[in-house]
Amino acid sequence: YFSSFWDKRIRIRAQEVTMSRLNVFVRTYRYELIVFAAAFLIRGAYALVVQIVSGSHGFISFSDSEFFYYREALNILNHQVFSLAPSAPFVPEGYHTPLYPLFLAGLLFAGLPLFGVVLVQDVLCGLTAVLAYRIGIHLTQSKTISFVAALVLAIEPMYIYWSTLLMSDPFWAFLFVASLYFLTQERPYVAMCVLGLSALARPVSLYLMPAFICMIIYQEYAKGVDIKKIGLKAVV
Repeated sequence: YFSSFWDKRIRIRAQEVTMSRLNVFVRTYRYELIVFAAAFLIRGAYALVVQIVSGSHGFISFSDSEFFYYREALNILNHQVFSLAPSAPFVPEGYHTPLYPLFLAGLLFAGLPLFGVVLVQDVLCGLTAVLAYRIGIHLTQSKTISFVAALVLAIEPMYIYWSTLLMSDPFWAFLFVASLYFLTQERPYVAMCVLGLSALARPVSLYLMPAFICMIIYQEYAKGVDIKKIGLKAVV
């Protein structure tokens, strides 16, 4: 009897502690949770409509998604070659950067259907909106401004449209915004590494490298770091 009584009390106490921690988490990160939910649920609902109306082909209905990224991912999986060729010989191509096709190939290798791949992209879109909110907090110190900006990003129609296709845009956007987040957090090495990864998804990121370097130099100078160390960090 006593053993059963104390087991019940322990379970109740564990549930109370879990709920208390959950409540604290929700209160602390309520804006991030709202932004993530808005971005993910809207895209998930749209992806479900596409799946019902057009089937899996709806996710590769744009020509670039089917004949570039999806085909490259399949060739990586089936023939271990980075190629656009629909049949042998599978000649390697150098027109596209490899990271997004490798990302797709990994998800397809894990057994995800195209609908599942799109849902993973939707998760990345939700995280992108959350990072945008955190960047806004750092720059403006205003939760209202940051929340509205992140919410606009979450519900922007064209962003929703592209996130439901097997295109590199949402994947690149996540990496690029993540690099901006680390830059605002004054973690220059991480920021530049993530920016480099984003360039492997879409080379347009390379054009922004000088701006990142200038920002790193400014951050270090504002902290009073020796000019030689600033130069070394910028070079690295």
